[in-house]
Amino acid sequence: MERGAERKAHGVEREDIAKSMNKIAFVVPYFGKWPVWFPAFLQSVRYNPDIDWLFFTDCPEPPRHPKNTRFIPFGMAELLKLFSRKLGFEVKFPNAYKLCEFKPAYGAIFQDYLANYNFWGHCDIDLIFGSIKRFITEEVFENYDVITAFNKEVEGRRFCGHFTLYRNIEAVNNLFRDNPRHKDIFQKENYVGYDESKMAYIVKRAMDSGRTRALWGGYSIDVPLNKLYTGRYLWSEGKLYENRREIMYVHFIFWKGWMKKCFSYHNNPRSFYISFSHIGGRYSALSALRVVVGKLKTFLTKRRR
Repeated sequence: MERGAERKAHGVEREDIAKSMNKIAFVVPYFGKWPVWFPAFLQSVRYNPDIDWLFFTDCPEPPRHPKNTRFIPFGMAELLKLFSRKLGFEVKFPNAYKLCEFKPAYGAIFQDYLANYNFWGHCDIDLIFGSIKRFITEEVFENYDVITAFNKEVEGRRFCGHFTLYRNIEAVNNLFRDNPRHKDIFQKENYVGYDESKMAYIVKRAMDSGRTRALWGGYSIDVPLNKLYTGRYLWSEGKLYENRREIMYVHFIFWKGWMKKCFSYHNNPRSFYISFSHIGGRYSALSALRVVVGKLKTFLTKRRR
């Protein structure tokens, strides 16, 4: 797709932003190397043109990336300085995974980049989006201050680390400070789950006191640990299906070690399958079998040593 033509992605106008009452941005710090499936992630982002994604990263800017993505060059040392300055205490940690701890604080940390947005959110990139606004409507945005993707009946004690949205106001952006131990937790080297279990507890207490309104929307589809699906998930022109049932997104955290192939940044597919071994126009069981055989050979070779 030509950059000049990216105002429109198969009938989805970028001008739809003007029609939306709420402007939304996801904040995504990411360091290292873009994963093999990143072109598919960006393609699913492209079809959500009235939501922006802000990447703070030391990775190169991908070619032909969607108009609703922004890649802001950031090194880890620079990020730690920003965290320390915005939080008011020194922040250090040994690896990028500790970043997950700080997700509920992104509204305060990245406030200078979020001034024009009504909501900000955090999400992971080991997932593929369908149409977010078909599930989270303007009515939902008007009635809730915090929207998390987990199902309350199943995961009511946790917030969803890979998809949660917060209203961009000072009271909500600083909810994470309600825990008097947040400074000690943020300064620990190991990840303890502040973004999920501890933040859920904070928000529930804020709800009980009438300070905020939160929704566990049940939007999350997490691929189970022991399932190696090949034809279960289909993305087509901005919509995502699980066996023909439309879903908002699929999170394939347990497939990251298996997935080896994806189309390139220069492709512009109208549809693709998400399989445990690859993302592409077909869900070929043969391709998947090759990956399994390769894994098995590696395992047996290590056993013989």
